[in-house]
Amino acid sequence: MNVFFIRCVVIKYMVVLYVADPNSIHDRRWIEAFCRKGIKCIVVPRWNHFHTWQNNHLKNEVSFNVEQPLPDPSVLHPLREAKGALHIRKLIKKYKVIILHIIYAEPNALWCRFKYIFKIPIFITTHGSDILKTIPSFDQRKGILNRIVYERYKTSFTYADQITCSSTSQRNSLLQISADLKPKINVIRVGVDLGCVYQSNFSPLVDGSPFILMPRNMQPIYNHEFTLDAIKLLDEKYKREYSFVFLNSDTKNIEYFNKVKNKANSIDTKFIFFPTLEHKALIGLYKQASLVIMNPLSDGTPVSAMEAMACKVPVILGPVKYDSEIFNDSVFKVERWNPMDLALLITNLLANRDDLIGKTVDNAFHAVSVYGNFELEICKVINLYYKYVD
Repeated sequence: MNVFFIRCVVIKYMVVLYVADPNSIHDRRWIEAFCRKGIKCIVVPRWNHFHTWQNNHLKNEVSFNVEQPLPDPSVLHPLREAKGALHIRKLIKKYKVIILHIIYAEPNALWCRFKYIFKIPIFITTHGSDILKTIPSFDQRKGILNRIVYERYKTSFTYADQITCSSTSQRNSLLQISADLKPKINVIRVGVDLGCVYQSNFSPLVDGSPFILMPRNMQPIYNHEFTLDAIKLLDEKYKREYSFVFLNSDTKNIEYFNKVKNKANSIDTKFIFFPTLEHKALIGLYKQASLVIMNPLSDGTPVSAMEAMACKVPVILGPVKYDSEIFNDSVFKVERWNPMDLALLITNLLANRDDLIGKTVDNAFHAVSVYGNFELEICKVINLYYKYVD
């Protein structure tokens, strides 16, 4: 393993404005880490994220300021867009912001089009479905409005000073938008807080039977129906011995959650649905799990998978392209969207655990330590910030 030094010191008098979701555990962990490094962090969320934040019990415990929200940029509402841009400019002047950092590109990247009134460097961070699915879809749909929106995204990325993305597939998707973006694209993963993983004083959340964990949120893109179809095909022995745990029962997508729960109710086994968990509780759940399964329809470099890998829990991923340096020899993969294939893989891992799992989970832990270390990834972002500090 190559050992390298990366400069990451406390920065004083640096103020960064983040267009981000304070409710998102990943956004919040990044911004809190920047706060710990000495950066003054200001967050301006979207309207819907702001209203959720108002009811979030963490709102009085974070180290950053959350300002009044932004409207979503819209082709059909130019006046609303202009007011949003002026709101950002006002915050820049109020706090003497030196960098505007947009986390999650859809729709937030569109604010880059107002760089001429912000007059500071702009960073964009993509996280997965924004750049892999949503933004490219505008180029694939018919209609003048979709063409205008796609061209606006293309212009916005061009105006950005730096773009960070969490996987090579996201980088490739950005290059499909414009090859000219290549010099400003940096693969920087969200990363795993290995310090938290190393702690051992987690209270068990599931008592009794061993369980298999599906940690992704209750959204259609995470394709929980496919996993349920596979669970239904398992031998009765495993359906008796194991519980099956899903998260995010408090999702705003009630329709999808009900769809998943109704499908689960049709299967004769024990299901447990937890609401969104705090990070330490989630790590404890990974450590208890016998197996972690996720089969999203598209993905970046999933933190949930890397956290399970850091906890030395075997992980099954679906037939989606992932970064080879992290996921090639460190997870178990289903090669096609066939529930029977997943059921057979689950059965094989549970029945032959000692023979199949040891080397793979060791590879997984090593891959995360080298390529997904949260502290190192944060320092890479801060090094980019340095380029714009006088």
